[in-house]
Formats: sequence, structure tokens, C-alpha cells
Amino acid sequence: MNIISRNLKNNSKLINHSSTIRDMALLKKESKKFLDKMEAGGEFDKKEEINKYFNTYFSGTTLEQYYSIFKSYLVDEVPSFEDTVGLDYGCWLGLSTIILNKFGNQKVYSCDFYKKELMDNIFDNIIPDGDIRYTNLEDNSLTIGESLDWIVLYDVICAYHYRIAKKDLILEFSKNIGHFYSLLREGSFLLISDDAHPALTGGVANVGLPLVLEILNQNNFKSAIVYCNEGRGRYVITAHK
Repeated sequence: MNIISRNLKNNSKLINHSSTIRDMALLKKESKKFLDKMEAGGEFDKKEEINKYFNTYFSGTTLEQYYSIFKSYLVDEVPSFEDTVGLDYGCWLGLSTIILNKFGNQKVYSCDFYKKELMDNIFDNIIPDGDIRYTNLEDNSLTIGESLDWIVLYDVICAYHYRIAKKDLILEFSKNIGHFYSLLREGSFLLISDDAHPALTGGVANVGLPLVLEILNQNNFKSAIVYCNEGRGRYVITAHK
């Protein structure tokens, strides 16, 4: 696999751009309506976790940074992005999927370990005009009946838990990468963004950047562009099929 190393793009202007701030302010407003509706509705599954999740992402410029990574490394790199179909693997409670769908693409598949009814409720309330197809990985395997133009893994690797044995962890991750490869159409790519030192953020140091690249190579990706500032902090990989 051909590997190209580059420094991370400077996204400060994009994060602070008026259109980014406007779009994310609108997303926060629509999300707040959903949270208020959830509170008024009485019993609601995982209400406390949902509130904590949204409030965490609403703090500072977290959403804007999310937006800027997707815009810089995915949307701007894919011709006619509005005509594409992609997958947000490990979407947590859905804000990454919602942002991806707001860029105007045809549809986004997403998945995590939450109930489908819960996630459909979140998506239908916050982005009613979006086309999002969610799968609960706890109950179902990920089955997609079409080839994909892109797949995003954002902070998925660092979410692996220390209690998983190293060999099982690597085997599971490699198996997933192989599945992603099979889902992508020729010429499309997998975007991975995570922390270069996951142990510092509560993740698993055994699946650091070198091992990620090795597993991508083993699964036949042709090339990878690695954006990372001297191994510190966040990295972004675009692995091309």
C-alpha cells in the first residue's frame, strides 16, 4: 500500500467561518427542540445519556470541529458529493450522521449499539428531510444492498475498551476493515479519524496509527494519505480502494 504523509489541514478559518457557525447554530436549535420535546414527553429511553451527549457536543466549538473534518477530508475530496451514498460507522447518538447528511448527499447509512426505534426518533425529529438508514449492531449484522462511495470512522478506534484482549481486538478490527473494503466501490475511500495516542483519552493504545496502517495494507487498500502533525493528537487517514 502506498502511504503519503501530510500535516493536518489548518481548519481554523473553516471552523470560524460564518456559514459553519450558522449551520451548526441551526443544528443546535433543531436539537434543542428535540431535547425539549423529549423532556416534555415523560418516559424516554436513555434520556439522561442523550442529554449528556448533546450538551457535550454543544460545548465550545466541538460541532464546528466535527463539521470541518468532514468538509475538509471528505466532502471537498469527493466529486459530486451530493450524488454519493456513504456509511457512518459507530455514529454514537447520531450527530455525526446528521452533519454528514446535511452536506446534501443522497443517503447515509449509520450504525451503533442503540435501539433502532431510539435512533430513528432522533433522526426524524432533528433532520426530518434527511435519508438516514440506521442499523442496531447489537441485534443485527451490518447489511447494505449497494456499493458505497465513502465510509467514515470517527473516534471509533479509541472507543474500544481495555477489557478486550489485544489479539481479539486486532482480529475484530481487521475483520471490520475487510468488511468495509467489500462495501466500497472501486475508487472510493475509507476515512478514519482518531487520536494518535488513544491511551491518553481512555482508549486502547494497542490499536495506534502504525497498526491501523498495517491492517489497511493487509486488507488490500491501494493507498492511504495520512494527515498527522508529528504523531501528536488527532490523525486523519483516507484509505483508497
